[in-house]
Amino acid sequence: MTFNLNKNLALTALGAFLAFSSLSPCSAQAAELERVKQQGEINIGASYNTPVLGYQDSITREFSGFEIDLAREVAKRLGVQANFVPVSTSDRFEKLEAGIVDVLMSHVTITDERKQKFDFTDAYYQDVVSVLVKNDSQINELKDLLDKRLVVVNDSTSAQALVEELKARKLISADNYVSKTFDAYSWTEGVTFAQCADNKVALKYLDDDKVAGFVEDYTVLLNYKDKNRKFIKDNFCPQPYGIVGMKGEDLIPELNRIIGELVRDGTVERLKKQYQLTF
Repeated sequence: MTFNLNKNLALTALGAFLAFSSLSPCSAQAAELERVKQQGEINIGASYNTPVLGYQDSITREFSGFEIDLAREVAKRLGVQANFVPVSTSDRFEKLEAGIVDVLMSHVTITDERKQKFDFTDAYYQDVVSVLVKNDSQINELKDLLDKRLVVVNDSTSAQALVEELKARKLISADNYVSKTFDAYSWTEGVTFAQCADNKVALKYLDDDKVAGFVEDYTVLLNYKDKNRKFIKDNFCPQPYGIVGMKGEDLIPELNRIIGELVRDGTVERLKKQYQLTF
């Protein structure tokens, strides 16, 4: 009798432990919003080298830009301070997954592939993809890019966007193109791609004639247009930017509510005009 009682108690305790263990990760995710509010700040992964969107001054270490001002307003309405952590296109998702930042607000394009792994707010800004070339280049439109080598930044969606646009315009057949398995490094039809760690390296590739063009979001490239560089006339493939968080956390739904408010009350539009984000 004692054995059976002890056995039953042990099984009950084990069941409770397993139930708690299976629920605790979800509970931890659900508590992310409360954790951020209790600590009084939200760690935001932000661009540090894209002046119009996100830029960190090398001397003062202060951040500025459209996404920075918008992030500060989001944090204010959440009731916390915004703490900015510099991220690059190449390492931003790594820092998010490692817990170094709570969310990303660094011109991250919302895609179906990314939504399988991460949660996004609705878009707060919509960019397009473009191509920056040298002024003395004979490249003026998309068809002029055929048989050229171009540069993109690691983990950007720009190479894929260009291939899809070339296919849509029937400039290439792209019969072997598969969205989920696309790899810029190994792509060879119509155009080829060099990949690099950041915008600075990509620009050097362009200026040193290692590539014919730099493919990236228009607003990012806008910072680098000067007397020696020009845009081709074609912009393509809308790029909606959203705030990104880990899958299943309760932080993103609340941030999405705030983004909706900021769109409706005109704050987003005011900031876009302030930073001359029109094209």
